Amino acid sequence: MTRLALLLDMDGVLYRGRHVLPGVPEALAQLEAAGHELCFATNNGWSSAEEISERLQHMGISVRPERMATAAWAAAKLLHTRWPAVRRPYVLGSAEVARQLRERGMQPVAEEDHQQADALVVGIDLELSYRKLARAQAVGLRGVPFLATDMDGAYPWEDGWLPGSGSLVAAVERATGRTAVPAGKPEPFMYRALLQGLPEGLLPVVIGDNLGTDIRAGRAAGFATILVLSGIATAADAAAAPPEERPDYVVADLAAAAAWIVGGDAISDEHGR
Repeated sequence: MTRLALLLDMDGVLYRGRHVLPGVPEALAQLEAAGHELCFATNNGWSSAEEISERLQHMGISVRPERMATAAWAAAKLLHTRWPAVRRPYVLGSAEVARQLRERGMQPVAEEDHQQADALVVGIDLELSYRKLARAQAVGLRGVPFLATDMDGAYPWEDGWLPGSGSLVAAVERATGRTAVPAGKPEPFMYRALLQGLPEGLLPVVIGDNLGTDIRAGRAAGFATILVLSGIATAADAAAAPPEERPDYVVADLAAAAAWIVGGDAISDEHGR
């Protein structure tokens, strides 16, 4: 049996809103018992992996924080990896982004010290103001590295939608005339970073509900992709999707995916890392 490194999205795959999807805890246990490695990737740039793991625990879902990549974590890792000399980034985003940057040895500058910044990181900021935007613009106009946690324009909340990180990133991009380097999906960086430290020889497989983020990132990385129909995308969406967003496999939900994988149905190994 080929052992898989399963890279799972969360909202729409494990739960919807505040409710766990049917059969998810059992499906995760089934996949782990079969010897597959489980990792989780989310464009959430506000909460820490520990906070998300605790919330999932209340839903009956057990997820180890060290196997989870958030957009804040990915942004800090990408900045440290690609621009290791950066020490004093300016953050237009959450306290979690700043915490992740500190974890990697950087010291985010205070608002009033934005002139000293040597990088700009933009994510979701629930206290966005014109002053903050103007200071981010001033930093960005100096040509320093410019990263975005993710480019999600909106995210679902209760019965509607709220502006996502991408809406703030778009404002800074327009104000500076520059394009941010995104860390979250649909870029493949988060998936590749999650694979670091896992055993060799695992076949990476992405499981997600969003064609434009989860599946597109998986395709960009060259990994096999499974679309579950328990979240955003429908079977009709998958059939009509452009090649870069078309999944390799479509199943009803995670429970169906687990039964199919553990049941011995082969997943093509032509998708290399």
